[in-house]
Amino acid sequence: MRLRFVPFLIIVSAFIMSACSGERSVEVDLVSVKSEIVKDDSKAGTLVIKKEDETYTVVPVALYYEFKFKNSGNQKIKLEDKLDIRIEPSKELKSESFDLLDKDIFVRKNGWSLPPMPFKPGETKTANIYYHLGKYEGDSVIPAFPDEAELEGLKELSLNADLVVLYKGEEIARYDLSDFK
Repeated sequence: MRLRFVPFLIIVSAFIMSACSGERSVEVDLVSVKSEIVKDDSKAGTLVIKKEDETYTVVPVALYYEFKFKNSGNQKIKLEDKLDIRIEPSKELKSESFDLLDKDIFVRKNGWSLPPMPFKPGETKTANIYYHLGKYEGDSVIPAFPDEAELEGLKELSLNADLVVLYKGEEIARYDLSDFK
């Protein structure tokens, strides 16, 4: 009786192990990173400012990040899966932002785009985030933007940060952007 039970246990164990190994996974690899200071409406949009009867359109100066990702998992990522990215700056980068603009620009994104969905296994796609670098002074409704020389420190430190990838609100990856310098 016992000898008949052993083959049954082996078959059941093999079935359970194969079911577990077929688990679907979401994995996103960071392939490349680019950061730059831009004044380009195709990358950072425009600001439309209304004051009384006047309307102003301003192309902002922005810190712009471009990320190339590869879906290295075995699961398709759909729009409703809420894939998201965020930058967590180092103390030095956050301090440089505050010294230059009197604020931590990384508190919220001004804009971003994620890879077009669905994001199928094996595909490589691009995403970006940008932060406007304007500062309102006095009563001005139009922000003042730092010049190139003032932005040099921010540009140099721009990759001193972590990129966090979220899937359905949960962190699935964290990348040290300084590894991409």
